[in-house]
Amino acid sequence: MDHDEISWQDVLFEGVEVLITAAVHGVNGLMVQLAGRSGEGVCPSCGRASARVHDRYERQLQDLPLAGHAVRILLSVRRFVCVAPGCSQRTFAEQIPGLTSPYARCTDRLGELLDRVALALAGRAGSRMATALGLTAA
Repeated sequence: MDHDEISWQDVLFEGVEVLITAAVHGVNGLMVQLAGRSGEGVCPSCGRASARVHDRYERQLQDLPLAGHAVRILLSVRRFVCVAPGCSQRTFAEQIPGLTSPYARCTDRLGELLDRVALALAGRAGSRMATALGLTAA
């Protein structure tokens, strides 16, 4: 029987361009540290790619629960300098497609699931269902 080796990267973040740098399970659930894999970012104003890093910062995101445990992501985000001469945007933060949106405190996939629960059940029923599924948006 042939077995293909599978990694946590494949299980948790399939199709997302991130690198897991650490994962720790604690009292409050699982904390996963991530960093973007892409060598450059794309300016949201002009669409030009830039590899010139201006700064880095840490961003915390809530993700889908794993086996009934809350998952928090600590994402190392890079700020890039837009190199286009006519662009009004001087710097911009990298966004990871399929994982992050500007200013969001939860991952795109958790946000989509919470939206579906809210549209299907609304109000208190939606809140109870989200809690029963282990979904939280802190």
